[in-house]
Amino acid sequence: MTPHFDLVIIGSGAGGGTLAHALAGSGAKILVVERGDFIPQEEENWSPEAVWRDLRYRADEWWVDGATGERFRPYTHYCVGGNTKFWGSVLLRLRPEDFLVLDLDGQILAGEGEFSREGAVHMACYHAFADAGCVFHAHPLNVMPFVSLVSAAKLTV
Repeated sequence: MTPHFDLVIIGSGAGGGTLAHALAGSGAKILVVERGDFIPQEEENWSPEAVWRDLRYRADEWWVDGATGERFRPYTHYCVGGNTKFWGSVLLRLRPEDFLVLDLDGQILAGEGEFSREGAVHMACYHAFADAGCVFHAHPLNVMPFVSLVSAAKLTV
């Protein structure tokens, strides 16, 4: 039996964590999906050198630049609280006109702009959890490698 969720929140950073907290008492069944674990509580948390110079908490993986084919090591973190734990003061301020209303086939019903690659993740969530009332995507810039895979293969849950 597929579990029922009213809302699937991808990411536990500033956007996802705040939304989950705000809706915690609503009675809605909410699933928060996060790629990482908790940051360990240790002395290095308080050391700018350990965090920024030594890159202690940076994800240990390589990505490929789609334009050049060059490998690079992204400056990203996978943890509860997301990149907000490290980049908290650098947040995009989205306005209502920055959003699109789509149907389940990805067709734009309202708003102006283009359906982004992150939209494939939203559509996969809606198709995997057919009775989800909403998918809130809290960290689109960091999900690009996953989104690229979703466009090539069907997401399975």
